[in-house]
Amino acid sequence: MVLLAVVVLPRLLPAADRPRWIEQTITTSRVVFVLLLLTLITAEVRDFFELRLFTLAAQGPGAETTRVLEQLGNEKQLSLSGVWLFFSIVLMTFGLLRGRRVMRVVAFVLFGISILKIFIYDLSYLETLYRIISFAALGLILLLVSFLFQRYKDVIFGEEEQGRVKGEERGVKSEGGS
Repeated sequence: MVLLAVVVLPRLLPAADRPRWIEQTITTSRVVFVLLLLTLITAEVRDFFELRLFTLAAQGPGAETTRVLEQLGNEKQLSLSGVWLFFSIVLMTFGLLRGRRVMRVVAFVLFGISILKIFIYDLSYLETLYRIISFAALGLILLLVSFLFQRYKDVIFGEEEQGRVKGEERGVKSEGGS
């Protein structure tokens, strides 16, 4: 049903002829579709690690098994954070290329949630050396994102257009001058 609303509904009526409630339904359907996709991707990552954890736990108790189980649990959490970050980047790219403001905002929120999860939860389980490296890498990522955000915030949070973002039109020169 969500896929039907996301794909078919926008093509039934031209954008100029659509009532406001149809536009809101299309936007809401897109957000629901993105959240469902995120849920499915998260479930796949969790299932991958849960199968490995279950197989390892079936071997029986032991000091080595316990250490590996703990390490796999940490890898699962870090992998989830990495997948969420990657998904937010893909979503931001899609939102910029297709001119979908709501997708850009959802990507921005997901990126923030991912960074908070890494700071609050994931880094607390790492050993000191890995924690230092992770903080340095996360600091570089945050510096890059803040630079890009500062430079392109009008594009990211700009108004929606049909297939283009208003910020892209700034570089176009008028034909009458110079």
